[in-house]
Amino acid sequence: MRITILIIILTVSTLRLLPQDGCDCSNGLALIAMNEKLFGTVIEQSPDPGQFYYEEWRKGSVLMSSGKTVAEEFLKYNGFLDKFFVYKPLTGKLVILNDEEIREVNLTDNITGGTNHFIRKRVINPYAADSIDTYLEVLATGPTSLFARRIMEYFPASHNYAPATRYYVSMSDLSMHQVDPRIKNFLILTGNLEEDLKTQLRKARLKIKRERDFIQVVNLYNELLKTGSGNEK
Repeated sequence: MRITILIIILTVSTLRLLPQDGCDCSNGLALIAMNEKLFGTVIEQSPDPGQFYYEEWRKGSVLMSSGKTVAEEFLKYNGFLDKFFVYKPLTGKLVILNDEEIREVNLTDNITGGTNHFIRKRVINPYAADSIDTYLEVLATGPTSLFARRIMEYFPASHNYAPATRYYVSMSDLSMHQVDPRIKNFLILTGNLEEDLKTQLRKARLKIKRERDFIQVVNLYNELLKTGSGNEK
């Protein structure tokens, strides 16, 4: 009788731990298999807090490459290691998620209730000839989309970490470009619409070097593409 009760408790605990959309939630073995795929290395000690882009743990969900969703997890993004960590309150353990199983991650802002959406995407590595798979936060979407790579850079002299965000835009021809908002090289990519876009920026008093403004600039450019005020090169 005790063995039967224990099996029931373990099954219920598994179902609570891994609620998912579009899964066979009556199949405890399937849930355990997904758990083993997604949740990789268990670590005993948390990395330096400065490595994480967000200070606090945020509730979120993970869309796996299989199309299944693992929800209601406590997540943090480590911008130094380029890894997502999950905290398990029941065990007090930290687990590094398996990158190969992740397609998207959605985090809920604890204050605003908004959502920060990350995707796993291949980009050109500016420091090498090859490309890398990394996590990008989606900032704006449309014919042209804006992404941010939330790197936390380490400074040995001070033993501190600091954000070193890098921005990427995906143009309507599906080409991906790393852009530096400080030198406004996004405008070069807008082709025949560059002057029209500059006019819009002056009217709205937007500065690309500020992220919140950069998002609006990309949205304005997408609107210009829709109205056909010019043609992209």
